[in-house]
Amino acid sequence: SALDGFWIQVEEAMARGLHALVLADYEWGVQLQGLDCRAGSLRVLLFNDLACLTADEVEVWLAALEGSHAANDAAFPGRAAVLGFRASVDRAGFDDAIARIHSAIAEGETYQVNYSYRLDLDVVGSPVSLYRGLRSRQPVRYGAFLSLPAGEGPRHVLSCSPELFVEYRGGVLRTRPMKGTAPRSGDDSVDSPRAERLRNDDKNRAENLMIVDLLRNDIGRIARTGSVRVPALFSVESYRTVLQMTSTVEAEPAPGVGFPDVLRALFPCGSITGAPKIQTMRHIQRLETRRRGLYTGAIGWVEPGHDGR
Repeated sequence: SALDGFWIQVEEAMARGLHALVLADYEWGVQLQGLDCRAGSLRVLLFNDLACLTADEVEVWLAALEGSHAANDAAFPGRAAVLGFRASVDRAGFDDAIARIHSAIAEGETYQVNYSYRLDLDVVGSPVSLYRGLRSRQPVRYGAFLSLPAGEGPRHVLSCSPELFVEYRGGVLRTRPMKGTAPRSGDDSVDSPRAERLRNDDKNRAENLMIVDLLRNDIGRIARTGSVRVPALFSVESYRTVLQMTSTVEAEPAPGVGFPDVLRALFPCGSITGAPKIQTMRHIQRLETRRRGLYTGAIGWVEPGHDGR
């Protein structure tokens, strides 16, 4: 296929010691699953060098980068701000979409739909300043600040996400879907019982389990027989403002499985579509009026040894 041929070229580059940064639009994943869809892309950027930094070292690097931007470009004031939020749907459109989802669930067409809409906004200040602010206010495990080559699409990408789509380490494929959320106050006497209620809430457990089962099935398509396991089910993780129910699904890939096979089996991730995946993606196409792009797509890297995240 075109994907396999494309990835052979990437592997040849990695064999020369280059590092691959992968950016996959949600719509590209919809096309990958055989559905007609608005245009989406899979992009791979290749780099000579890869630096592994601690969180503190990243902050020092970002601060230096922000200072450099401020010194060299008068168009970027020091502190960033956002204003003028504009939703891609109005209240009536939102209510109509939710009603259609409820109807589809009642008719047995889907169990769960991850409906989204777009927020456009204006930014004052440099992209790196905005990213530092986001990173400070919402520290999460997975983040990205990308300055992309000139051309079609966004010039900068800023991403903060607590959720792992998929990683391959030590011969194990791992995905960590998130379903089930409760507010976090920062007061342990309040948050501990709140986390326990979330962990034992029937509705949240049911939604989480739907996606765990979906991902067990997806990853099982490329796994060594008998290797699929769920080492953590209904764990609750704490973030700055929320408590998040998270499960972990792991498997050992079958012999001959490569990166294109992983994408075909898993992308887009079921946690951002709903279940069942293909039928629910059809509903999303009918309901959502704007492209998602990289939002609910994936950003990651693949190393020359083929480990990646």
